[in-house]
Amino acid sequence: MDPGLLFDAFVWGSDAAIKFRFLLSRGLDLTTTIAGKWGMPLHVAALFADKEVIRILLDLGTDPTSRSYCTKFKNNSPVEVAEWKMRASHEGSSTKRTYESVMELLESEKEGRIVCQLLYQRGQMLRTVQSRLKRRKKKEMYSVLMTLRVGRDLRIVEQFY
Repeated sequence: MDPGLLFDAFVWGSDAAIKFRFLLSRGLDLTTTIAGKWGMPLHVAALFADKEVIRILLDLGTDPTSRSYCTKFKNNSPVEVAEWKMRASHEGSSTKRTYESVMELLESEKEGRIVCQLLYQRGQMLRTVQSRLKRRKKKEMYSVLMTLRVGRDLRIVEQFY
């Protein structure tokens, strides 16, 4: 499947999330760069500030800190793409607020992923981690799917609520 179709789904018309789900059902590779220009799917979703597609990608285990050299964003991560768009927006504009919320979404996934990886590496049981987080009332930060990178694959470890 041509990964450039995802970019077209964002650019041409509305309902990008529906088009994205269709492309996923047809075998869209989440780790393939889009025409060498636009990075991976999470880069494109961050560029277009499509929070629904971003949530789907994060739930599927994509890494918001992943880097994919592309001509448009150089070696920037999806978080850095959203930050760049936010800085380029006018102060007080709705666009700036939109990119701020995209950054919050990507950053919360990044923070949760790092904490989970560190605790897992130290041999902590994830259920113990969950109970500690609940006691400390920090569970809202961890309400996303936590994943660990195992080689090139992503394995879902635990879902905290």
